[in-house]
Order: sequence, then structure tokens, then C-alpha cells
Amino acid sequence: MIGAVALTGPGLWFWQPMTPIDWGWMLLLSVLAVLGHGLLIKAYEAAEASGVQPLTYFQLVFSSIVGITLFYGARRSDVVLGAAIVVAAGLFALWRQRVRARAG
Repeated sequence: MIGAVALTGPGLWFWQPMTPIDWGWMLLLSVLAVLGHGLLIKAYEAAEASGVQPLTYFQLVFSSIVGITLFYGARRSDVVLGAAIVVAAGLFALWRQRVRARAG
């Protein structure tokens, strides 16, 4: 909120109207965002947060794939290692929860 308030004034000096193609991309982005949030809400209704949350770590993987393929981003080894650790920790937490659920 602070960033939006602080940069709205200066941003007005550099405002450029969106092209029709930009409006199409903005519409697609908005529809996909609403769909994604709606599906996440449904997932939290169907399962416990501790079971759903580790799967959201895959956003790192998917956003990396998009960044590499669409924007030709570079893969740094430290970033790949860090993402692998975060995803592995999330999968471990999911596995541990399922083991406890079966035992209990």
C-alpha cells in the first residue's frame, strides 16, 4: 500500500495509455488470477492448510520455467539449489503429515 500511494503521484507524469494488445494481455492476466485464487480457495476448503501449502512451493518451479522459456532468464546455481531445498522441505512436510495421519 505504501508503495502504491508513494508512486501514484510520480507515476502520473509518466503515464502512457495501454494499447489494445495490452488490454488483451491484462484481461487474460486478470481472468487467470481470479481462476487461480478461486481454485486455491477450493483447495483450502477441501483439505487442511498444512496439506495444501507445501504444494504452493511448486510456484517456484513453474515461475522459473516461465521465466526461462518466455523471458530467456538465466539459471543461477545458487537459486536452483535454494528452490530445490524449499520444494524438498515442502514435500517432506507433506509426506510427514500423511504418515502422521495414517498412524493416528
